Amino acid sequence: MLFPEVMLVKNIREKAIEVSKLAKNCEDLKYFSEEFANDIKMILKNKGIYVNLKVLRTPCELPQYPNVPGSVEMLLEIGSENFYYKEIITFGWPS
Repeated sequence: MLFPEVMLVKNIREKAIEVSKLAKNCEDLKYFSEEFANDIKMILKNKGIYVNLKVLRTPCELPQYPNVPGSVEMLLEIGSENFYYKEIITFGWPS
């Protein structure tokens, strides 16, 4: 990857975590994550960059334990004519 792509990946990763950590409950976590992903997709689509950012796993999936601390896993894929990058982002939530 070239330097601009490295910075793009780093910035999206950091902002995805930051936005998700703003959530106070499971509903907010889902909404914030989806809205951020949609915004990033739309912005970068016009620049010829494909982005797939989606939540794979959250502590919210355990109905008997809503809003308990745990890990969130997100898939981040970024691609263009010149590069492709894929990563699973894992972070603690709520924090």
